[in-house]
Amino acid sequence: MNKQILLITFVFLFIFIQCDKNAEKRKIKLSDNIVNRNVEQQLTTTLQFDAQQRRTIAVMFFQNLTGDKNMQWLQTGLAEMFIRALSQSSSLSVLTTDRLVEILERLGKDPAPENIDMDLAAVIAKEASVEAILFGNIIKNNKGLQINVKLKELGQGEVIKQESVEGASLDNIFSMVDDLTHKIKRELHLTLEKSETPKGIADLTTNSLEAWRSYSTGSNLYEKFMANEAIPHFRNAINHDSSFVSAYLSLSSIYLNRNLTNDVLKLMDKLKTLRSQATPQEQYQIDILDAQLRNDGIAIVQTIEEWLKKYPKDRDANYTLAELYRNWNNFEEAIRYYENVRTIDPKYKLTYNILGYTYANMGDYSKAMSSLNKYKELAVDEANPYDSIGEINIWYGDYRKAKKYIKRALEINENLLGSYGNLGYLYLEKGDYKNALKSYKGLLSKSQTDVTKANAYSMIARTYYRMGKPDSAIINYDRALTKNVFNFMSFTRLLELSSKTPSRPVLTSKVRHHLNRVKELLNYDATRKNAMDFFNGLAIFHNIETEETIRLIENEIAKYEDIKPNPAFRAIVANLKQVLTLLYIQNHQWQEVEKLWEGMDVIPKELWEIMKGIRNHSYSQNWKAFSILNTGFYLYPKSGHEFYDEMIGNSQKFGIRTLEMMCRLFLANLYFHQAKPDEAHQQLKLVGAPVDKKWLVIGPFDNRDGFRKKFPPERNIKLNKTYKGKSLEFKWQLANDKVNDGFINLSDICLKKNWAVGYGLIYVNSPIEQKVQFRIGTDDGSKVWLNGKKIWTFNQGGPAIFDDNKIDVTLKQGRNKILIKVCNGIGDWGFFFRVTDKNGIGIPDITFHSAKEFL
Repeated sequence: MNKQILLITFVFLFIFIQCDKNAEKRKIKLSDNIVNRNVEQQLTTTLQFDAQQRRTIAVMFFQNLTGDKNMQWLQTGLAEMFIRALSQSSSLSVLTTDRLVEILERLGKDPAPENIDMDLAAVIAKEASVEAILFGNIIKNNKGLQINVKLKELGQGEVIKQESVEGASLDNIFSMVDDLTHKIKRELHLTLEKSETPKGIADLTTNSLEAWRSYSTGSNLYEKFMANEAIPHFRNAINHDSSFVSAYLSLSSIYLNRNLTNDVLKLMDKLKTLRSQATPQEQYQIDILDAQLRNDGIAIVQTIEEWLKKYPKDRDANYTLAELYRNWNNFEEAIRYYENVRTIDPKYKLTYNILGYTYANMGDYSKAMSSLNKYKELAVDEANPYDSIGEINIWYGDYRKAKKYIKRALEINENLLGSYGNLGYLYLEKGDYKNALKSYKGLLSKSQTDVTKANAYSMIARTYYRMGKPDSAIINYDRALTKNVFNFMSFTRLLELSSKTPSRPVLTSKVRHHLNRVKELLNYDATRKNAMDFFNGLAIFHNIETEETIRLIENEIAKYEDIKPNPAFRAIVANLKQVLTLLYIQNHQWQEVEKLWEGMDVIPKELWEIMKGIRNHSYSQNWKAFSILNTGFYLYPKSGHEFYDEMIGNSQKFGIRTLEMMCRLFLANLYFHQAKPDEAHQQLKLVGAPVDKKWLVIGPFDNRDGFRKKFPPERNIKLNKTYKGKSLEFKWQLANDKVNDGFINLSDICLKKNWAVGYGLIYVNSPIEQKVQFRIGTDDGSKVWLNGKKIWTFNQGGPAIFDDNKIDVTLKQGRNKILIKVCNGIGDWGFFFRVTDKNGIGIPDITFHSAKEFL
C-alpha cells in the first residue's frame, strides 16, 4: 500500500469533513468600519485629519426630489456610487449600505430612504461610530439635473461643506458623482491621496447607466430577500455591461446559495479576468468565492487573515473567521475574534448572542449568561434573547428557568420557530410527551417553508419513536422526507425502523421511494451536489448502495476530468476521490486506491498549518474514516506504522496536538491487533487514556428525564447488584466494545442505542496532589464526578467529539474516583476520556485502575 497516497487522502479528509458543510456556502459581507475608532474623540470643525490616521464616514440614502418615479432607484443608487468612489482613499473608511440597513433594522426604523431625516442620520452615524455623514438629494432645474450634498461632522454637529453639481441629463450622472467626490475629498484634506491615482466611478463599476440602474434595482430586491426577483436585474446589468464586477458577484452569491455550482464556476471564470478592475473589497470577495468553490479551507482562512492584516477592524471579516473556528469547535480562537467584533461594534447584538452560546459550549455558564443578558439589554422587546437564555438553561439542566424564558419569548413573538423547537425539546427531555407533541405541532403550524416543515415532522416522529409508537414515527418521518428528501436524519431513522420491522413491505417501499427521488435529483444541476452527498453518507456510514455510489463517483470524476482544467473542478474531484478512497478500502480494492491518487505526492505546509484550528473530530465522522483505514492496516501493518509515524511527526512539527493524540490512539489500536500490548500501552500513556477494559460501565437505564434523574450509581455503587430495565437485566461490566480506539461505545456494550442512560467508572492514582485536565467528549449529555463531587454538567445533543470539553481539576494524592454519566437520544452512544496536562499531553506518573481492584 502506498503510504504517501493515504497520507494525502486523510489529511485532506480532516479538512473537508470540517470545512465542506460549514464554510462552503457562507456569504461573506464586508464592513467598511475598519479603523480603530475612539468614539469619544471630538473633531474640529475643519476636519483636519492626520495623514497617518484613517477616518470614517457614512453616506446616507439620497432624497429623490425630481418628482420622477423612474428616478427612485437613485435614492440608493447615488449613495452606492459615492460609497464606491470615496472608498478608494486609503485614508478614509466608508460605511457600506449593508451596514446602513442593518443599523436601521437594529433601531427598529424603516430603511426606506425617504424616512431618513437629519436627526436619524446622526443617530445612525453614532451607532456606527463614524465621524462624519454625507447626505444629499437630486433635483431637476432648468439646466437638467442637480445633485446637492452636505457634509456634517458629528463632534460639533455642524455642516462643514455644501456642494452642488449640475448635469444636462442622467447620462452625466457618473461625471457628476466624480466631480463631487473630488470636492469632498479635497475638503477632508486627505493628504495620503497625493500618492494615489483615483479612478472614476465608471471605471470602478460600469460606464453604462442602464447597467447601474438594473444593478441598483436588483440590489434593493436582494436586500429584501427577494432573490428570484433580483436575478433578472443582475443579468440585465451584465447584458448592458459584460465587465460589471458587482453584478457578477451578486449573481454568484445567489447561485452559490442555491448550490448551482456550474453556474457559479462560469461566473467565476469571468470574475478572475476582471479582478484587477475590482475594488479592494470586491477583490477580497472574489478570492473568498474562489476558495469556497474549491472547498479550500486553507485559502478561506488565509484570505480572511490577509484582509484583516490590512483592515484589522473589519467587523464582518472578524465575525466570519470567528464562525469558522466555532464550527471547528475551536472555541478559544472563536472567542478571540468575537471579542474583536464586540470591540469594533459594541452594539452589534448578534455577537453577544453567539458569544453566550460559545461560552456555554466551554462550560462557562456565568460568562454565557453575562453575554446573553447584555444581548437582552440591546435587543429591548425582542424575543430571541429570552429564547437563547432558555436554551442554555436546558443545556445545564435547569428546566424550570428554561421554560420560563422560552415562554416569555413566545409571548413577545408567537412566530419564533426556534422557541417552539426548544420548548418541545425541553418537554421531550422531561418525558412529557403530550406537551412535546403540542410544541412541535405548533412549530409545524407556524412553519412557512418545506425545510422547516420537514424539521417539524422529524421532531414529531422522534417524539412518537421515543413513546414506543413506531407506526406513528414512520408516518411522520415519511412526511418529513416528502417535504425535504435531503433530510438525512429522517431517512436514517426510517432505515433503523425498517431493520427492526423487516416484515413490513410498506416501510421498505417508502424507503426505496425516497431513495429513488434522490436518484432523480442527481439529474439536475441545482440538486446534484446534495444528492451526491446523500449517497456518499449512505455508503460510507451505513454501507447502503455502496457499489452504485462507487460507480456514481467514478463517472462524476471522469466527467470533470474531461472538462478543461479548472482549479475549482480539481478541488471537486479531490473531494470525490477522498470519498471514493474510503469506499474502495471498505471493498478491499487497494489497487484502485493506488491508481486513484497516482502522481500526487506533496502535502503543502499550509494544509498542516490550517489544521491547528480544527477541533471538531467526531466519533461519527473522523473515527469512522480512520476505522475504515485501520482495517486496511491490519493487512498492511508496515504501511500503517509509516503512515501514523508521519502523521504524528507532522502534527508535532506544526503543533496540532489533538490530531497527534488521535493518531496515537489508532496506532495503539493497530498494535493491539498485532498482539503487541507493550507498544500499545506506551501510546496510551502518551495520550493519557486508559485501556478501554479499565472502565466498568453499567446501563441501559431508561432515559425519561434521565439527565436530571438520579439513578443508583449516583447514590451508591454496588458492583455485584443486578438492575432491571424495560426489556433486559444489566449490571456493572468491563467496557469491552472490541475496538481499542479510545471511545467507550456504550451502544455495543449495553446492547441498546436509543434513549438510554449509562455510567462509566474508573480510578486514577496520582503520586502527588496535582492540577490536571480531564478532556471528554460525549454522545449526548453528560455529568462527571471526581471523588463524589460533581465537576461537570452539560446536556446538549450531538456526536461525541474528541477533546470537546476541558475540565481543570486537582487530583488528590493517591486514589481518585471518576464517575461519568452519559444520556443518549438516538444513535451512537458513548464517551471519550483522557487525563492530561494543560498542553493536552498524558501525565507520566498517573495510572488508571479498574474499580474491581478496590470495590
